[in-house]
Amino acid sequence: MSQLTLDFEPSLPERFSSLREFIHHRSMVVSKPLKAQAADMDIGASTLSRKLNPADGDTQRMNCDDLEQWLAST
Repeated sequence: MSQLTLDFEPSLPERFSSLREFIHHRSMVVSKPLKAQAADMDIGASTLSRKLNPADGDTQRMNCDDLEQWLAST
């Protein structure tokens, strides 16, 4: 007879404070490198990195079109 094992990992809202933060995490752990993801989106890897992790005052932001392209890529 097998025993039920429960894993109490934190839920997504507890682990990530924003959708952008979650997408940044996922883009780092998927098998496709960030450079390939950016190429699929027709942008540079540094631009994608800035969109996923913008600094204060940075003008690069992830928008809905970027999200759709990122989803298609990954």
